[in-house]
Amino acid sequence: MDKFDGDPVQWYKWYGQFRSAIDSGSLSNDVKLIYLKTFVLGKAKSAKAEFPNCGEMYDEVRATLKRKFRQLRTEVRKAYPVRGPI
Repeated sequence: MDKFDGDPVQWYKWYGQFRSAIDSGSLSNDVKLIYLKTFVLGKAKSAKAEFPNCGEMYDEVRATLKRKFRQLRTEVRKAYPVRGPI
């Protein structure tokens, strides 16, 4: 599985992989948080640094990452719209 460095263009690809491999499984939130910490770097890692490292915070950490990087992805798409065939 790829690591996510905070590049909003890569958000949906990475989050889909993470959700399939880790989040949708029957792992405890403590274990999911360990995996989440393992698979984020850079801006994404600093976004979750404000939370304590305990499984009780997993849902909040995940929601914060989703909110931040999904929003950035939307901003990138607005700034650089994909154009259809000419």
